Amino acid sequence: MILYGNHTCTKCNSSNEWAYLVPQKLSNGNLVATTLPKHKIYPRKNRRLSETEYEMSYRCPKCDELNKFTYVSDTYL
Repeated sequence: MILYGNHTCTKCNSSNEWAYLVPQKLSNGNLVATTLPKHKIYPRKNRRLSETEYEMSYRCPKCDELNKFTYVSDTYL
């Protein structure tokens, strides 16, 4: 499963589209091959903040600023 979103850089205000590939679990049985879209930012999931909130981060491709944001999900990542 791939999650998509958009985030604005805190330093240069550039709009960055991102895509996050949710890791598959071996216990789920069959694994599905997925290709990430090109020309997107691939954020890192830093930590779980609550049942539905996750802290994500990425480096802006234009100014190299480390950006952190909160992603709210309806499923466990």
